[in-house]
Amino acid sequence: MKNFTLLLSLLMIMGFASKINAQTLDKNARSVEATQYTVTFTVLEGTTPLESAKVFVDGQTITTDATGVGTIDLADGAYPYAVQKGFYCDTLKGGSISVNGAVLTEPVAFICTNHELIVTIDDGTAPRKGANVQLGGVTYTTDGNGEISVFLGVGAYSLFVSATNCPMILPPPSATVTSDPITRATFSLNCTDTYIDKINSTKVKIYPNPSNGTFSIEVNEMCKLEILNVIGKTILTQDIYEGTNSININNAGIYFVKVNNGSKTISYKIVVE
Repeated sequence: MKNFTLLLSLLMIMGFASKINAQTLDKNARSVEATQYTVTFTVLEGTTPLESAKVFVDGQTITTDATGVGTIDLADGAYPYAVQKGFYCDTLKGGSISVNGAVLTEPVAFICTNHELIVTIDDGTAPRKGANVQLGGVTYTTDGNGEISVFLGVGAYSLFVSATNCPMILPPPSATVTSDPITRATFSLNCTDTYIDKINSTKVKIYPNPSNGTFSIEVNEMCKLEILNVIGKTILTQDIYEGTNSININNAGIYFVKVNNGSKTISYKIVVE
């Protein structure tokens, strides 16, 4: 009887210990399941933070602050997400993240094309109607207010501006589109009677254009030649003389030729294919 009582007591102790061990394991398992890590979403347009962008992840919605940052705590696992920035960037961006025992940063880059750029061209005194503004390979013509309007993403854009009897603006100016709804930029052409008279007296012919890199330049008097690339860097300067002169450019691209006769400068655009 004594041995039976001892055995029963031992079984009870073992059962209690097993129960405690099971509870401990369950508690540890739940503790592991509850461990979460901070996931930081950084939403940008170019280098500009996008405030109030919506991030949809794990059935929750978070909103970015003024620095373009929104955070959420998630357990280990894979999570699809979607990001939306209304009005200016109405495209829904999607992706997936994997949380694996550590904090995580997820950058999200938007390219938004709903920012308006208004460019005004004048001749120094009044708006210039009919001026040509080339931007992104497309040529726009200014209206009666000397303006063009285009919708673009945030960033800097080179403009090629010219008009009848006016030299092209060199080096090409640039306009920087901001995250504001409207960005304005104004540029002035040099269209003077003296300049026009001087153009008429100086004859310049450049051919073929486009070419494979070899151009002929005909002038009726000695002039100074300068060639610039699209970012305004001078790649060649030399004197050219009455008659036909030959120049060579090795790299394909768009270039600007400035011919100066000592009084005024005439500008041309050439293309090397």
